[in-house]
Amino acid sequence: MHGQLLASLTNQSGKYSMPLQFEPIQKDSTQTQYSKNDCELNAAKRLLQKLRTEFPKRNFCILADNLLAVDPILSVIESFSWKYIVTAKSDRNKEVFFMFEYLWEQKQQLERLDSKGHLHRYEWTQNLPLKQYSKTEKQVLTNLVVYQELSLEGEILYQSSWVTNLPVDKWNVTLLASAARARFGIENRNFNEQKILDFI
Repeated sequence: MHGQLLASLTNQSGKYSMPLQFEPIQKDSTQTQYSKNDCELNAAKRLLQKLRTEFPKRNFCILADNLLAVDPILSVIESFSWKYIVTAKSDRNKEVFFMFEYLWEQKQQLERLDSKGHLHRYEWTQNLPLKQYSKTEKQVLTNLVVYQELSLEGEILYQSSWVTNLPVDKWNVTLLASAARARFGIENRNFNEQKILDFI
């Protein structure tokens, strides 16, 4: 049975989610992991176009895992004038992380303590090229947010990073990180429940 990509609506807390649209992933048993990812990316493009066609007046903010943190997908999202918050990883998005460290003087930071004494650290830089582009290519400029939660002893309890085309500043960076983590609510409520019920 073929897998599918599922688009769901959620709120910032991730407590609520509702399936909206899906797209089958076309693949065969001979595919490598690389070609499997390529098929998922093609399915993602078709799914985004479906959403655009069915909801032409809706301005979505796309939350997604690291598989979609690539130029072809983010370019499609921006062509629809939508927003995105997509998980970024240093091993897959090497260029944007390199520029994040190279342009260290542009890096901004916010730290805050919660009621448990945990330190929440946010670092971000705006207008970074997603990858290395040739002179003839249209650049995708993105903003990188790096987040850590540390215990009283300095142990890293949680860390993640995201690319986004939303503007980032000290007033909204905590909200952006909270919105990015809402994606886990979709996975827990929709995907896992549907798999258990054999809907996927």
